Amino acid sequence: MAKKEIKRKNLKLRRRLRKTLGAVCLITALLIALIPVPETKAAGDKKYLWDEQIWKGSAAQSSSVIPVVPADCDTIYTTGDGTYQFAFVNASSTSPDKVAIILGYNAGNLADNKLVIPDSVDAFTKYNENLGSRTGYVAVSRSQKPLYYKANDPVYEEDVSGNPVLVKEAEFRACYYADYKQWSTLDLADFYYRDTTGDTSGTVYKGDDGYNYRKTESTAEQWIKNITVMYIGNQSLMANPLATGDGAVQEWVVAEPEGTINTNPDNGVFANEGNIRTLVVGERLMGIGNYAFYGCTGLESITLGNGLTEMGHHAFANCVNMAAIGLDFNSRLQYISDYTFLNCRALMEFTLPASVTKIYDHAFEGCSNLGLTAGTLDIAGVNEGKNVTLDDLGVSVFKGCTRISDLTLPESITGKINLNNFEGCNGLKRIKVESPYTDFEGEYTGKDLNFLSWVDPTFYFEADGSSTTHTFTKANAIAFKYADRDCYEIIKRETATDGSTAELTYQVNSNNELLYFNMNKKVAEVTIPSTIGPYGISAINSGSFSGNCFLEKITIPATVHDINESAFKGCHNLKDVIFEDASSVQYIGQNAFATQLVDGVHATGCPNESTYLKSTPVLRFTGTVSDTCIPFTYAMSTDSNINAGSQPKTYITYFSGWPTNLEVQYVVNPDTGKGMATLVDYPRFKELTTKYTKANYPYITSDYEDAARKAVAAYNSWLTDSSTEVTSDQWDIINAALRPDIPSGVKAVKQGLFSNAAAEKNANGSYDLNADGTYAVKKVNSSGSADTDVKEITFRDIKEFEPYTITGCQSLEKINIFGAEAVIDDYAFAYDYTTHGSDISDAAGSDSSLTSFYMPSSDESSVGDYAFNNNAKLNSVTLSPNVTEMGLRPFRDCLILENVSFGGGPSFTTDNAIIYGLDANGSKKSIVQCLESRGKLNTPGSVSASELAGVTEIAKEAFMDCGEVGQVDLSASAITTVPENAFRNTASLYSVKLPTTCKSISKYAFHDSNVRYLEIPSSVTYLDPTAFNTPQNLSSDGDYKTIEFYCEEGSAAEIYAGEYININVTHKPASTTFKVIFWDYDGSVLSEQEVLIGMDAVAPADPKREGYVFEGWIPSDFTKVSRNMDITAQYRKIDSEETKFTVRFIDYDDKVLYTQKVAAGEDAILPQAPTRTGYTFTGWRPAITNIQKDTDVYAQYEKKGSGNNGGNSGGNSGNNGNNGGNGNNGNSTVSGGNANTLYTLTVKNGQGSGSYVAGATVIVIANEPASNQQFSKWTSDNKSIKFASDTVSATTMVMPAANATVTANYTNKTTNGNAGSGTSGNRGNTSVSGGNSTNKNNNTGGNKTGSTVVIDKNGLSNTGVVSATVKGSSDNFVIKITEDSAASEAVVKALMDEYGSLDNVKYFPMDISLYDSTGKTKITDTTGLSISITLPLPDSMITYAGNNKVAGVVNDKLDKLTPKFTTIDGVSCVTFTAEHFSPYVIYVNTSQLTANGVTDSSPKTGDISPKWFAVIALTGMAVILFVKKDRVYKKVPA
Repeated sequence: MAKKEIKRKNLKLRRRLRKTLGAVCLITALLIALIPVPETKAAGDKKYLWDEQIWKGSAAQSSSVIPVVPADCDTIYTTGDGTYQFAFVNASSTSPDKVAIILGYNAGNLADNKLVIPDSVDAFTKYNENLGSRTGYVAVSRSQKPLYYKANDPVYEEDVSGNPVLVKEAEFRACYYADYKQWSTLDLADFYYRDTTGDTSGTVYKGDDGYNYRKTESTAEQWIKNITVMYIGNQSLMANPLATGDGAVQEWVVAEPEGTINTNPDNGVFANEGNIRTLVVGERLMGIGNYAFYGCTGLESITLGNGLTEMGHHAFANCVNMAAIGLDFNSRLQYISDYTFLNCRALMEFTLPASVTKIYDHAFEGCSNLGLTAGTLDIAGVNEGKNVTLDDLGVSVFKGCTRISDLTLPESITGKINLNNFEGCNGLKRIKVESPYTDFEGEYTGKDLNFLSWVDPTFYFEADGSSTTHTFTKANAIAFKYADRDCYEIIKRETATDGSTAELTYQVNSNNELLYFNMNKKVAEVTIPSTIGPYGISAINSGSFSGNCFLEKITIPATVHDINESAFKGCHNLKDVIFEDASSVQYIGQNAFATQLVDGVHATGCPNESTYLKSTPVLRFTGTVSDTCIPFTYAMSTDSNINAGSQPKTYITYFSGWPTNLEVQYVVNPDTGKGMATLVDYPRFKELTTKYTKANYPYITSDYEDAARKAVAAYNSWLTDSSTEVTSDQWDIINAALRPDIPSGVKAVKQGLFSNAAAEKNANGSYDLNADGTYAVKKVNSSGSADTDVKEITFRDIKEFEPYTITGCQSLEKINIFGAEAVIDDYAFAYDYTTHGSDISDAAGSDSSLTSFYMPSSDESSVGDYAFNNNAKLNSVTLSPNVTEMGLRPFRDCLILENVSFGGGPSFTTDNAIIYGLDANGSKKSIVQCLESRGKLNTPGSVSASELAGVTEIAKEAFMDCGEVGQVDLSASAITTVPENAFRNTASLYSVKLPTTCKSISKYAFHDSNVRYLEIPSSVTYLDPTAFNTPQNLSSDGDYKTIEFYCEEGSAAEIYAGEYININVTHKPASTTFKVIFWDYDGSVLSEQEVLIGMDAVAPADPKREGYVFEGWIPSDFTKVSRNMDITAQYRKIDSEETKFTVRFIDYDDKVLYTQKVAAGEDAILPQAPTRTGYTFTGWRPAITNIQKDTDVYAQYEKKGSGNNGGNSGGNSGNNGNNGGNGNNGNSTVSGGNANTLYTLTVKNGQGSGSYVAGATVIVIANEPASNQQFSKWTSDNKSIKFASDTVSATTMVMPAANATVTANYTNKTTNGNAGSGTSGNRGNTSVSGGNSTNKNNNTGGNKTGSTVVIDKNGLSNTGVVSATVKGSSDNFVIKITEDSAASEAVVKALMDEYGSLDNVKYFPMDISLYDSTGKTKITDTTGLSISITLPLPDSMITYAGNNKVAGVVNDKLDKLTPKFTTIDGVSCVTFTAEHFSPYVIYVNTSQLTANGVTDSSPKTGDISPKWFAVIALTGMAVILFVKKDRVYKKVPA
């Protein structure tokens, strides 16, 4: 029992002891937790003290004056307001003095947008107290200790004995910047620091917080104050992941590895700070680091102190609005680094300091306005009147500086300068070189310099005549000005007659006067330069080339205005003169081209001195053909023959040049002795392959020869396969052959040029006739033939068209004639000289293709007999209003021609297919011709009395061959005779009524006619025996059809009838007419007629009724009238769509791009501009405003570099079938298909409907959804349609070869609480990952962290991670991310512009807009505002991880951003800065994926202070001691 009792007592003792120990552990843990912790350091970190030497020592920066801060340096300080972060370095490699180097900037709001780099800084560091109960920036000593000031002295009270007793120790407070006013006036020695060493020697002050404090009496412990800022560094900072715990905290560390400097433009110290507008740098700053102000887009002006010696590369690159640099001429700057001012597009002027010795590569590249102020760039000290020391330029220094026009290189540059410094300087006109030793190199091979294509065409160098520069320009054919006189020179190289290279020297002055010309060898071909620097050669002076026996070809530039007397006299081997612009020549003097008149002695070695006068001379001009062009009129004048001596009379041949290739000669008519500019040749399609070579034509180049040789094959292939590529040069000569345009100045056409046929003339000068009365025809060239390929001919000044001009031109479809006067001879445009079948069906079988003849205006014109004979397909004829004569039946056998327009002229008109001559009052006077279509198509077969009322004459053959005319009532006319052949061969003619004025019927008047009834008045006293097919007895040959004469008893007609067995006579009854009245819908009389019994009534013109269409008459049959009749007009109400007109947009190759329906008076919608290789689209013709009829509109082009309007008639770039259309938006491109077939796309609930070719890429845009709905997806009724993205409201699709319908679908919105919104600041806004985050992620000044994000768009899950910070304002905002059709459309267009196709592009468009704090009012003025926003990756884009890209859209172009990818709570996120608002896109090109995952930049936990390990251990031990159970002993009964 005793033992057990002892054990029980021991157990109680152990329990008490264990619990006591647990309590001690717990109390100890609490006490340790309350102990302030000094600054924590990562293992291996080194603390750099004030007196340690920090200087560059880095290979990466060996040439820079800017020191490199070691990567493991933790002595990064900040200004008290947190604006600047900096380190201290030695002022030089030997100086112990310290200066500041700025490595970070974090200002936020900037007053007046002005940044002034401080001359000096005071050092602060971050400081935490009592587990973060207070944190901020405190003053720091040189030994990096936080500094304190005494806030309150110790408190003493007297004890009972009157002795002072300490009640409270002195209160010391940290020198927070927020309390600056309370301690800023202290002397440096009156601050305090904590002494945690335990050392009690000396004077120690006890604080009420238990710490010991000492005064900052030693320099090492004093505040770092008023230290000079000497550098903006080449390094960047990142947040210190170990910046935790109480006490002084090192917030920043150097981001770059040891021995390296920053290479990321976005990590420059002030990079991308868009709110800096003005920058001022003081006199003390010596160096500005690389990328320091990169991308500061708001920066407009900078003022730099004259102490500056270095600006790093890209220091101010992409400061696109920086217009002025305040840099003193006497500053200390040594050089300008690579890319320093890259793309500073607003920079207009720059003064180079005298101390700068080198400008490195690309320094001013892209400064497109540099030099705008005066056009000059002062890098030679000219403006200062002083000298500079610049002795070297890098490469591409001024690349793309398009506004620099004048540049002076200083005398200090004595070496070589690379010409690529001036690439893209297309405004550069002069480089003045001060040194005689400056040379140039690069970017050229021999005499072909790329350099000359970069600068202005008038560019020249100016230097001393004995300089190296002059030698360079002579060797490379560059214009040169002598510095000491008004003389501009260029030395051209040509091939000499012996095959060597000859030098041709030209010198002009500023008056464009040719001062000097010289050849150092004999040259056969010479091209006079168009300009020598800014000046051209305006005159070729008298005798300039005279007597040159070797010159064979010369090219005269457009600058030449005068070719003076005898300029080329005696150049007897000169055969070709090519005028670059013949219209610029204003004067050609006497004997200027008297090439065969040689004065004096021939040149030594003249190849044909003794024989040249024995052969026919040749002289050919090439240039503009025009009667206002001096060279052309000179060549076409009667006294410009070039022959001499016994040579035959010879005139100059004139070529129009490429591509029209016309040949014109002055041809003398042997009958009249008068000469005329005559077209003697033009390009025939079949001749293109072999004829147009350099050997045959002086102006043909190798490219032109190749184009001509291949043109026929290319065109024939294109006819069957429209995807065949046909070059623009090929199209030019194809159209010249198929559609020749004969310009003004050409007065005649060589006989048979187009047809190889001409009418034979006899000795009397009149035409020989065939037996049938047609002209006898001869072949002009016995081995030749008609041009069977030509499709259209335009004549602009031809005076006379001879017989058979186009006979046999079976493909000719259209003839156009312009000019002051035109005589159309008999048979001039007859297809052949035989008549054609009269049946309309023959039109399809006729060989002639002519459908249109257009001669709208001329002073006086005439049309001869049968002028258009046998053009069975001719359906459109426009003649001049000034036509005064019309020959016999000019449109014989033109079977379907219904109307001939005379433009309202006074002499002729056409009415119901009958051509009438008019009297002085404009009334019908004569019948010229009843067109053979009368009664066949749209005109009645009966010719009524009212039509012919007042007519006094019928031309011969007027109704001949009118096979469908049944009745002709001449009773209201006043004709006196029925002329020869008037009604011959009228197979359907039933009856004719003659007026009482008629006196005779001429021979063959009704021969081979089917006339049955003829009313002949008694006034007719003569009927020709051959007038009818009338046999005198039954045995006679002929037609025995019976004819009924209605005539008076005893009249000449009755007597005539008695002589022929087939003519019967009926005497006129008392009443032979009936009344026929045509009524309108409102009871008004439209026409009232007296109709002869058995004759047809003639309907009046179709009546009009607003809003209705006339459909016909009731009753509809009013032929062979046998009673009085009432006939009423019938109408149908017009549907609104019927009133619209069709507008077709047609490309240069006659392909319909697309069509529109346009209401009367409204404008058509301007479509997207088409493209054509080698041409610039210039617009549409005619205008598409106030549409009043069906209209064809043609694309107009101008050939690039030519200034000539390509018009509508020629060329094909090989893009046939590749032009789509859109009647609504004009927003399509084409990847293939047949442009002749258009298919209809209908877009339901959206935009994009229209007509498209198959293969067109069409943009479709969904309408904005209703307020309670959201866009869902696109669907189509055609399974072959593939959308680029069917879940995006604006997308693209490829048009199938069929009509199709696509539909935009919508769903009701779903509500998920607050899942669609978030508030920035919930997650903090410091992003740290792997040491790659810089201080730029910690913008605090002026930023509001309470902005709300509202997401109203499908496709974004996990919206709880959304956050945003609005920079540039302290106001509250709502940021809305929504679906918007306009934004989506802009995104699609930008992506199309970037990639051409969306086949491999996934994208997520969105509208990002800024609203006020209520979320109701949209902020429209967002100047200075931007948003840093974090979003979850869209659901459809998560799989692409780090391959995703982010961009805004500006002017339909992608504005690419640099996003950061993070993982927040397991959600893949993207963070980017939106500098503007709406639209934005997250996108990826799936054809360019890499293995990148999401780069995680999220913050990581820092190291834990060791005290917390002790706290945790002690607390755990206490818990164990408290909860441990003791062994229980059971009481055992005795």
